[in-house]
Amino acid sequence: MNSKGVDKVMQLQHVSANTSGDLALSLAVGSVLQEVKVDIDGALYRYKMANIFESPSLWNNIALCFSARKKYVAAVSCLKRALYLNPFDWRMNYNLGLLNLQLRQFASAFHYLKTAATMSNGSSNVFTLLAICLENLDDEMNARQAHISATKSSLTNHTPVPIVNYAIYLFNKDSVEFRDVIIELLMEFEQSWIKRKQTAPEFDIEVMRAATRLADAMNLAAHMAWIKVEQHPPPPTVGTSLPQTGLVSMPPLPSTSTTSTAPSSNNAIATSSETTSTGKEQERLAAESTGDN
Repeated sequence: MNSKGVDKVMQLQHVSANTSGDLALSLAVGSVLQEVKVDIDGALYRYKMANIFESPSLWNNIALCFSARKKYVAAVSCLKRALYLNPFDWRMNYNLGLLNLQLRQFASAFHYLKTAATMSNGSSNVFTLLAICLENLDDEMNARQAHISATKSSLTNHTPVPIVNYAIYLFNKDSVEFRDVIIELLMEFEQSWIKRKQTAPEFDIEVMRAATRLADAMNLAAHMAWIKVEQHPPPPTVGTSLPQTGLVSMPPLPSTSTTSTAPSSNNAIATSSETTSTGKEQERLAAESTGDN
């Protein structure tokens, strides 16, 4: 959402500060507070003002608020409520898979991510998380296949994380045997970076650093267009290794928003047609509804 859109939504917040029962307004204002203003308490309060708690979008965004507070059990409970209300929304399964992956509950994460992959029509972020999950379950064959699927999907929308993740995965396996494939992946990343730079801001700094570090480890830094001489980092020292899981950057939990139909950041998933987030009263409600806090 652009700055003018944010300002107009915030004006609605002041005009309707005491208005309750308007789900769409609560979702719109809460989403801006949650994602743009990073005001979790304010977002939670706006979600409480909705007074309509049978909305999967509402429970989804409440889960994001609890996740931001690192209350993962409450977040999982809210997402299960959202999934109960709308079992055919792949984003709920994606969010549950991501949270279970963060909690290192790999079997549960695999269940939700597999469902999300089936429903999402080949989302690259889903497949790259599924690949990381399978790595931790010691299923190397399917992990690599998931990485390949994620990379193929990412090439069409210039998403960098799956490409870098797959390259790191191969580097950690055998940097000599898979050298040619890693070089090809870094070249694909370079092309995505060039195309992205022409129309949008550069990739996330964490992704750029990981790609640069990998290029250094492969002695390819001098040939990569995105590595500037003045920002060229020192080569990795002995004992320094790339992430063993291949995870560069966790894609954020997708919220539901009335204001956006395109990804809001380098790693974000496209939002849907409603918006979301609750305060201390809503936190109590989540505990009563799900049994977790």
